[in-house]
Amino acid sequence: MGFELKPREWEGPIAHEFCLHSEHTKTARYSCQLKKHSFDFYAPLFKLLGLNSNELPERLQVVIWKSKSPLRTIGYLSEPLPLRIESDVLEYEFTESKVNSKRYDLPFEQQLYALYIPNEVFGDAPHPRRVYVQMGVVDKK
Repeated sequence: MGFELKPREWEGPIAHEFCLHSEHTKTARYSCQLKKHSFDFYAPLFKLLGLNSNELPERLQVVIWKSKSPLRTIGYLSEPLPLRIESDVLEYEFTESKVNSKRYDLPFEQQLYALYIPNEVFGDAPHPRRVYVQMGVVDKK
């Protein structure tokens, strides 16, 4: 009888500077180039407009890391805990694997916001169930 260690989930953090690509109805698309793939981040407008005096910032610093929040309440009849939506952080939950990425979703006010994290970010580590996303405006120089 042998023991097999389960690989540790990816914990992050990763931080990248993203440039504004286009504006959509409920999101703004920002892009950055990783080593092998492009990373498109669709930032929720409800979160962006409070960052930069109601204007879309040209550049964003985005940090992503594994959520440390519990997934469920404690007890026999445990229930899923809601995702965190706070002034400084958004929490997304894994929904499906794609060919080149993992999809995470954030439901907010009858809208579903998707986050596609390229597999390149996780490397060989298993992806986490939930991730935190924090964004800030990069000053123009």
